[in-house]
Amino acid sequence: MKGKLLGLVLVVAGAGLAFWGYQESQTFNKTIAAELTGELDSRTMTLYIAGAVCMVLGLVGLLRK
Repeated sequence: MKGKLLGLVLVVAGAGLAFWGYQESQTFNKTIAAELTGELDSRTMTLYIAGAVCMVLGLVGLLRK
């Protein structure tokens, strides 16, 4: 049961980090910079990657017997 709870917490935290990364990427300055350079800044990418890792680890924890 403890592993399932930790998995759920990781999924929720990962979704929050991914949403935070999305919000960061939608600011005016970052939108203009992304249009000019064609890439996202490192903070936004870090939030996306951390969110994805948390969600994957959480799903593994939830699906484990």
